[in-house]
Amino acid sequence: PLLEALSGASLATISDFDAQELANMAWAFATLQYLHEPLLDSIASASIRKIGDFKTRHLANTAWSFAVMKYHHRPLIAAISAAAMPIIKEMSPLSLASTAWASAQLAYLDRQLLTAIAESSLATLSQPESFDDGVAGMALWAFSQLDDLSLAWQLADCAQGASSLSLGALLGACERRSMVDGELTLWRRLARGGLSSVAATAEVLRLMDAGRLDEACRVLKRLEAEGLSNPASQVLWRACGSGGQLAAFQMKPPHRQDPHDKELRLLAYVLTHAKAGDARSVCTAIEEFGRDVLMPAGQWLKVAGDEKAAVLADALGQAVPLTSEEGLSYRVLEVGTYCGFSAISFVISRPRCQVVSIEAEPARVAIARSLVAFAGVSHLVEVCTGHSQDVLPWLAAKADARAGSLAKPGFNAVFLDQCGGRFGSDLRVLEASGLLAPGAVVVADNVLKPGAPAYLWHVVYGGSYETEIVSVEEFAMPGTEDWMSVSRYWPVTRDALAAPPKPPSVVRRLEWEADRMRMRAQDSVSGPGVSFADWAAFSERMRASLAELGISPRPPIADRAVPATRE
Repeated sequence: PLLEALSGASLATISDFDAQELANMAWAFATLQYLHEPLLDSIASASIRKIGDFKTRHLANTAWSFAVMKYHHRPLIAAISAAAMPIIKEMSPLSLASTAWASAQLAYLDRQLLTAIAESSLATLSQPESFDDGVAGMALWAFSQLDDLSLAWQLADCAQGASSLSLGALLGACERRSMVDGELTLWRRLARGGLSSVAATAEVLRLMDAGRLDEACRVLKRLEAEGLSNPASQVLWRACGSGGQLAAFQMKPPHRQDPHDKELRLLAYVLTHAKAGDARSVCTAIEEFGRDVLMPAGQWLKVAGDEKAAVLADALGQAVPLTSEEGLSYRVLEVGTYCGFSAISFVISRPRCQVVSIEAEPARVAIARSLVAFAGVSHLVEVCTGHSQDVLPWLAAKADARAGSLAKPGFNAVFLDQCGGRFGSDLRVLEASGLLAPGAVVVADNVLKPGAPAYLWHVVYGGSYETEIVSVEEFAMPGTEDWMSVSRYWPVTRDALAAPPKPPSVVRRLEWEADRMRMRAQDSVSGPGVSFADWAAFSERMRASLAELGISPRPPIADRAVPATRE
């Protein structure tokens, strides 16, 4: 109600706003994720009229705000681009990156503007004392959306301090365009510090995929000479058809300040305790590491183990199998690979099951691919690098090209295990692209903690899904409840489907609370993080709030009436 009142009051006086006030208003509503189209149109019109008064930060903040809300107002973005060009050298590194990122998000790829931004960014990104990885990541993602990746490569070459995640956009772009040498260059760059061995293993796997076995063997021998080979290296050595044995060294424990410390310790544990070629023993070792190593230390491993693994296996059994030349089969899409536990579990639970898994963080991609190879299921699991918003359209285009005049080969099972705030947008892409086969089962994890209220509203009351919510104890977090939603997809024609009920305002508030907890959990390095007790208390509050919306775990709630709510 407050935001609605502010929107109404602002609409009446928007013509009196100056540049600072217009930019602030856009920023505030974007930060609160409150999409009010009449207000945004008015802000855009007023901004265009006063664009000459906008300073660099006003231009960047306004562009960023419209991109965050995914509100395409082409005349505004064109006006911002034109106004930014003469003052591009006055923009801060953050303003440059924000403007580039917004332009790419809104598909306004002005080559002249982006070239100017890249040229201005090179100097700051090459200076260690002024380097900001968040700025580098935004810029690299933006320039990786271009058909020509030369600007992205220039930035990557300058940004030597860029993290694995920041380089992920360029790595993913190379992957999707089959630019093998570009991928290899980036994997070699990432092979430093704690990632030395695992990134080199990812390089070996890519060389093997490309049929360059001699080069793969040379990399493996180099790892042996440097004391970095491990049991996964031996598996790959044999897969290359090489005779003899590689020396396998015990993996050195990562530095505790390494951003991937937990995942690298997991990899070392599995390679030590599991049996090569035995996928089930790999999954068992992953669960053991979460329960026996991390849990006593108050740390948590984000895998769908124990009760959650049983829910996933049962859900896959409910999916309508696809018909192929080999008989009935299963094609699973996973969004959020992490370290590969669920992907490996899927191929264990069903014969003729193939998994495509998406992961944005290259370090996790490398670890997952290593574990998948060690488990002996690389021929059944494909791990793709990139954000879902980039990879899903690519998968759809690839499926279209493969299908031709035939029916598109969709997925009959989907597991959403990324940021809950993206569940809904990713699901809409799957629906619109035809990648989601009729009768497909869609499972979403962590819909209670930290939660995915808007997504739950969609699959419970949206009309195309039969949804059941399952209450489970969070894996390796005793006493903490979480939910998994299991939804069967039955597409209906637009004519047959009444407009789904609009989510009440409380859903937006719950989304904000979920995002806040998610950020706390991710900021465990500079902040206190979230304790097991904090998670348990949060789950209780979220459960009570969702119950007021008629959203609760079992029994099935597909036919439940929409509850009366007050705005």
